[in-house]
Formats: sequence, C-alpha cells, structure tokens
Amino acid sequence: MIIKNYVIPSFSPAYPIEKFGKKEEILFVDIETTGLSASHASIYLLGCCFYEKNDAMLSFMLENRAAGFEPEAL
Repeated sequence: MIIKNYVIPSFSPAYPIEKFGKKEEILFVDIETTGLSASHASIYLLGCCFYEKNDAMLSFMLENRAAGFEPEAL
C-alpha cells in the first residue's frame, strides 16, 4: 500500500464546514472502486480530507498491486 499525505495551502471551502461540527473533528472520506459489484470489484484508493493544526490535510491510501499502476503518477 502506498500512502501519500499533502497539506492543502490556503484552503477555504465554499460551504462553512463548522456547521457540521468542529473542523478538527471532521473527516471526509472518498472510496474509489473498480466497479459496483461486491463479488467482482475491489477498492483501490481511499482518500480523506481533515484538519490538523489549522491546516487542511489530504491523505491517499492506494493499492499498488493494480495492473498498470504507475507510482510516479502521484
């Protein structure tokens, strides 16, 4: 598994996320799959966005056994 973390400089969301709760306690998650069938598809990427010390952070967890994967694409 490959894990990449990035700081998103000067991030200001269009919607005030404080309406959901304290921004330091919120986690946005995105799951990417190879399809919609549980019997034939697999998860190949998890992405999440969160705040850490007042900085917006983006983290990717990528399965690197997928055919045709190119690490330099990240």
